[in-house]
Amino acid sequence: MSKKRKKNLCLLCLPEEWAVWTECINSSVSFKKGEEKSSPFLFLNLPKPFPNQLNLFILEHYKILIAGMESFQSTDEFEELLKEVFEHLEQSRFRMALTTAQKVYELKPDDYRTVVCLAWAFLENGNSSAALEYADLACQIEEEKAFPHLYRGYILLRLGIYEGAMQDLNYVIFKEEISVEKAFHYKAQCLAGLGRYTEALDAFESSVLASHRPLDEDLQKLRLWYREPTGQKSTFLSKLLNKEKEKNYLNHAVEAFKMKEYWYSLWALNKVLGDPTQSELFAEAKLLELETLLALFQFKKAVAKAHEYQHELKDNPKFKTLYSRITAREEISQPPVTIKKDISFSQIPKKKDSSPDSRPNEKDSSSNPLPTEKEILKKSTAKTITKSTDFIAAEISKHTPLHAKTFDLIANLRADKRKYLLQFDQSSISYIGVEVVVTNPYYNFADVVVDGTAVWYLNDVEVGTYSFSIKVDKQWSHFEFVQSWGTDTAGFWHRGQGRVDIYLNGEFTCSRWFLIGSQEIINSEEVEIIAQDSSVGISDSKHKKESEKIVPEGEKSLEQLLKELDAFTGLKTIKQAMRDFVDYLTFINERKKLGLKTQEGISLHTVFLGNPGTGKTTIARLLGNIFKAMGLLEKGHIVEVDRSALVGQYIGETAQKTDKLITDSLGGVLFIDEAYTLVKKGGGQDFGQEAIDTLLKRMEDKAGEFAVIVAGYTNEMNGFLESNPGMKSRFSHNFVFEDYSPDELIEIFKQMAKKEEYVLSAGACQDLEKEFTRLYRKRDKSFGNARLVRTIYNNAKMQVGKRSSKLPAAQRNKKTLSTIIEEDIKAILKTSLTKDYHVGIDDENLKIALVKLEQLTGLTSVKKEISELVKLAKFYREQG
Repeated sequence: MSKKRKKNLCLLCLPEEWAVWTECINSSVSFKKGEEKSSPFLFLNLPKPFPNQLNLFILEHYKILIAGMESFQSTDEFEELLKEVFEHLEQSRFRMALTTAQKVYELKPDDYRTVVCLAWAFLENGNSSAALEYADLACQIEEEKAFPHLYRGYILLRLGIYEGAMQDLNYVIFKEEISVEKAFHYKAQCLAGLGRYTEALDAFESSVLASHRPLDEDLQKLRLWYREPTGQKSTFLSKLLNKEKEKNYLNHAVEAFKMKEYWYSLWALNKVLGDPTQSELFAEAKLLELETLLALFQFKKAVAKAHEYQHELKDNPKFKTLYSRITAREEISQPPVTIKKDISFSQIPKKKDSSPDSRPNEKDSSSNPLPTEKEILKKSTAKTITKSTDFIAAEISKHTPLHAKTFDLIANLRADKRKYLLQFDQSSISYIGVEVVVTNPYYNFADVVVDGTAVWYLNDVEVGTYSFSIKVDKQWSHFEFVQSWGTDTAGFWHRGQGRVDIYLNGEFTCSRWFLIGSQEIINSEEVEIIAQDSSVGISDSKHKKESEKIVPEGEKSLEQLLKELDAFTGLKTIKQAMRDFVDYLTFINERKKLGLKTQEGISLHTVFLGNPGTGKTTIARLLGNIFKAMGLLEKGHIVEVDRSALVGQYIGETAQKTDKLITDSLGGVLFIDEAYTLVKKGGGQDFGQEAIDTLLKRMEDKAGEFAVIVAGYTNEMNGFLESNPGMKSRFSHNFVFEDYSPDELIEIFKQMAKKEEYVLSAGACQDLEKEFTRLYRKRDKSFGNARLVRTIYNNAKMQVGKRSSKLPAAQRNKKTLSTIIEEDIKAILKTSLTKDYHVGIDDENLKIALVKLEQLTGLTSVKKEISELVKLAKFYREQG
């Protein structure tokens, strides 16, 4: 028996029994482990002379002692096991990690760290549903701690749920409990996955600063990857990218895959597959693309790509393995459908709701009993659920669906107002309702009764079906109905993927996908529905004065839109040019209405020239609304695209993508940012020209049905307009967006501050004005304009927060927390604001230099001029 055990044993004794215990320990008392391995106790063999009661007393105390010691031992073992799990995960030993993680979880199921490592292990072993379940459980166990939020954010990132991931990661960054290096890096990956490359680069740079690591080769490589999509170049980039550019992209894609920078892997592969001259690399690139999609759990896209590449790669051994893995994930789905977004229409007559009370009661549901949670989990265990919140409409249906939006039915009944949701809180949701709006194919023809069926799913398991009927009046051009499903208490709808399929008259009409999670996510889809009685609208219109303008609810008149234009800071040239443009279009439009001849039709296609941050995109959105208010466009919405959205990877795909985007923009504006990137310099085959040709043809075929606005730098856009003989003739209106002046930049900063109830002190304003003036004088085409102001403003807010957090509580008043002072501006501009420092004249070295000058032969006039310059310099130095 060890000395440590003797000491602990004696300490547990009662004072009056000290001698007995001491004698017992010092005598030949033996300890032996029980035969059962699971027994946590050591058995004590006491000498026979001791009374039985004393034996029992000693034994009970000893059991207490040994239990405590075993607890200490198991804690050490637990920490070692936990460390081992994370090592397995970091070294990609995923099967071992899962086995060990399950053991650790069994030891301490209430420890958030065990739940986190089990969630991560499930993710790496392909069970995304379980990974999300346990990640959420970890956050519930320790809701305030940053650690579980960091790993839930990572899991959401890997599953492509970027917005949800950023919520967790922003919380980690805000808490600052643990190192925020990983949180910033994961956030950068989320932003890059969303295509927000500039913000991604900022987040990555924050990660580098937080890590305090030297800038080694790996970090330089990562910085290159984050910079490249933004258009930034570096010396490191020039070393890495040689003449075999596409081959290098493929190598980078492989490296990015190994480093789990999957977003860049796909980006680089897109570069390779987008160049038909590199066809010898296509097979390798396509295989890596499939692997990357699998790693991102994008199974539906992987299935589509696998089928697309099957004919070409069917004999490739690696493809056969990947194809087997991918097709094993493939699920039976509906026939191909079209996703409809941003639907807007001017009127809907009286709406018809199927009452929420019409949901099936206990008798009705007896034929379709609700499955238990265990049954649902059992059926869905083997499946990996793809997260989606799409609205899917049937391509062919008599009743064309306009939208289907889900909401909390009980909250709607209580508040008499619907809050549309993409994700529901599993802890509170009992009944989920879906609001569906469809067209009436029997409009102005006959009153009919439409039979419908709503089929509800959770994690691809059918949980309920209900049939209903709706009486549809022939005067209704559209009609609305509501269906719901659930139970009276929360718990039926648990975490996972939900869906409701709607069938009308036995025909599939639409589906609405939704999520069940730990919090609500608002549905912000812009579906404008203005309900009014069409018959009343027709009869009332006879009594309206001809000059009276009726503006539908939610829309703005032309005058209101022009006032909105005038409210923008700066842009004086643009404002005047835009008003002239509107006046001209009004003039042409009035002539056409009167039947007067005019040589020029109404051309809405426009070119915006200028540097970033000058308001081109904002003005484009406003211009769409202006065209609608003038009656030149039906909808006035804007579809914003760039090269990546228009150009495909193979022959024929570009035309399809461009054509689809043009179709989406009919009735509105197609805004192409950095349009000059569609033209490849240096010749060679490029799919960008295919996009231009398709665009020009549709501009001619669909003249007057949509407007095209192209934007970019002035010089580059001139090259774009020269790339096709018919280009300049299509775009007859040019607007030049000039850089903001320093005064205008200050005004923009003040407007941003005013919106969030901040004020700028006089000293801070002066420092800002100096900085903006300095930047304005040295500006080039990369000058940030309003974007630069936004960056400085955001940094200023952070600086106010840092400064105020150091103040005593008594000094943290409204003024302190809302004033941006000189100290804040100097702190964020310290690298820009230089100190005034004058270096004195080195008289000793000056004398030596002048002596050497005098020793030179000749050069009399030069010596004299230099001597005069020295005297002049000394004079100015003395004068200050």
